[in-house]
Amino acid sequence: CAARGCVWCAATTPGTPWCFRGTITTDQYTCSEVNSRIPEAQRIDCHPELGASQASCEARGCYWCASSYEGPPWCFYNQVGPVNPGPGTGTGTPGCAADAHRIDCYPSEGATQSSCEARGCSWCESSGDKTPWCHFPADRGYKVVGSPTDLSNGYLFSLQRSGGSAIFGGEVDPLAFRVEFESDYRIHFKFYDPNNNRFEVPLDIAT
Repeated sequence: CAARGCVWCAATTPGTPWCFRGTITTDQYTCSEVNSRIPEAQRIDCHPELGASQASCEARGCYWCASSYEGPPWCFYNQVGPVNPGPGTGTGTPGCAADAHRIDCYPSEGATQSSCEARGCSWCESSGDKTPWCHFPADRGYKVVGSPTDLSNGYLFSLQRSGGSAIFGGEVDPLAFRVEFESDYRIHFKFYDPNNNRFEVPLDIAT
């Protein structure tokens, strides 16, 4: 459909074509305009849990546009790159992450909003089963620095910690991430401190 210069958007009315010339317009945006700014391959899912609809998607402040091929989400954030959504996906501190993207910042019992925020984390309620209310902000963790180094059978990445002060102490910074394709059926990846050697169990695996 897209190869013919047409627009692909799902329709709920029987007999309405999904591939047509023109644009689909909602009250605030058109899918053709959105697709020109946010390539389908760069869409970030705004409704990862089941039950997404145009109404529930737009209620979160996100875009609802059908994709021209299988894979890209139909409900996606109105930006490209890292997402730090606000209370649209939860309540409480701005910076709530979607349920499926949350990493527990307070795995022990007794978490409260004050104890959570004291760790520099976000407190957002959720109706999802086992979804942590206290979770790391979207920018907390490690990011890739520079371009990866090519290896004979893989790549070596340099990572740098980001998103505020350390919580648990002893975090390695910088961190190395090595990926090796050892065979057609086996991939080996390793995180390690590039500046300090540590003992490793000698292990020789034939490739």
